[in-house]
Amino acid sequence: MQDRIAEYVMGLMEPAQQAEMETALREDAELRRHFELMRQALAPLAADQEEDEGSSTLVPSTIAKVAEHICREHDLPHAPTTIADRTSGGERKWYQRLDVIVAASLMLLAIGVTAPFLLRSQTAAKMAECQNNLRQLFASLGAYRDAHGHFPSVADRPPHIAAGMVLPLLREAGVLSPEANLRCPNAPSAGQLEVVGAEQVRAMTPEEFEAHAARLSPYYAYSLGFRDDAGRLLPPGESAEVPLSLTALMSDAPPAYGVMGNSRNHDGQGQNVLYGDGHVRFATLRTVGYRGDDIFLNRDRKVAAGVSPQDSVLGWSGAQP
Repeated sequence: MQDRIAEYVMGLMEPAQQAEMETALREDAELRRHFELMRQALAPLAADQEEDEGSSTLVPSTIAKVAEHICREHDLPHAPTTIADRTSGGERKWYQRLDVIVAASLMLLAIGVTAPFLLRSQTAAKMAECQNNLRQLFASLGAYRDAHGHFPSVADRPPHIAAGMVLPLLREAGVLSPEANLRCPNAPSAGQLEVVGAEQVRAMTPEEFEAHAARLSPYYAYSLGFRDDAGRLLPPGESAEVPLSLTALMSDAPPAYGVMGNSRNHDGQGQNVLYGDGHVRFATLRTVGYRGDDIFLNRDRKVAAGVSPQDSVLGWSGAQP
């Protein structure tokens, strides 16, 4: 959350994100200290702030500036006014230069109009690819559940405890294709992806596994399961009280250590969430678990298994229940 304090101070957050930040500030003294330091650092900018020019005038003003620069650079003559001038070679040269200016202006206008559209289209395409990756992973998870009677469960005892083990388990079961895309196209560099099987993982020493755990599934989070009244760890989807359509199963990788904020994928704007019935939705907030629970922290505000059947927690690759 600290990396988004500048956005909050400068008023760049959406209303829901702003409310989330304000809640975090009330609860976290360290975050409030960072907020005060950031506010003091940005205070001089407020004194010098000028009124922004409306976006509707940005492209025309840019074109005018470019045209003015071109005209000044080439010292263009005035348009001819006499019949003799209109038949002269100088007149043709003037119109040739004018054609260049018009063409350049139209090109700039086209770029200004289409660039935002192209950017949004590229982002939407990457978002759709990421959602499709999660749907393909659900096909593997569903096949595993059909064969074993439950979704993959994160181990509860050492040495190989990590949410990222879901991918080696799916490979071991023969339900995850080697060609499956396990990378979110919108994610920043998340480190090297270790495409390994469960047998290979089990052959690692505890030290080797600790070094590799974060790379087993660096782009997507998986459920850490939940504990029943007897303290036993159960896999996701095993509660009759919570329908699969409301059981968060996987998502884009959470922020570091599950602290406040959205997934590091998709520029922090939100996260794709895969539910137990196979549907995927993009959520701009992380409180999209059962009855509004935070999908990245349990009800004890920890990155750990849920404390009840209604508590679903998605952990980063190296997270333990």
